Amino acid sequence: MDAVTSDPAAWPAPAKLNLMLRIVGRRADGYHLLQTIFQFLDCCDRLWFETRDDGAIARHGEVVGVPPEADLTVRAARLLQQATGTGQGALIRIDKHLPMGGGLGGGSSDAATTLVPLTSTLVVGGENDRPFSTSSASRWMRSAAALPGT
Repeated sequence: MDAVTSDPAAWPAPAKLNLMLRIVGRRADGYHLLQTIFQFLDCCDRLWFETRDDGAIARHGEVVGVPPEADLTVRAARLLQQATGTGQGALIRIDKHLPMGGGLGGGSSDAATTLVPLTSTLVVGGENDRPFSTSSASRWMRSAAALPGT
């Protein structure tokens, strides 16, 4: 095991492979309604989080080609902060292993993973269930998404 994998403070953000993806409609806000069956994969990005008392949400380090303001982890953290009214902030560190634009859901997985520890530390100060199972079983999901070029 490498140091990243064995670090108990790291949050894995697993890749996923869509086994089926169907666009079933479009919402008034432009997002598409999706149905998908997907499988989590063993490869993942790793994320670390530190709370900040100054209220700032920031990303530590560079993710090539993604400015902090466009990073889905930063955007997710800020939306959570706004929705809950918390005065705390967070420092987010990402170790990217999933290719950007590779169709493995890396950015989305990073954003979803971000909500788990920040919900428990910034919002309720306790433990919460993970929003997605990280077992290896296939999953059925209905969701909304903005699709490129639409």
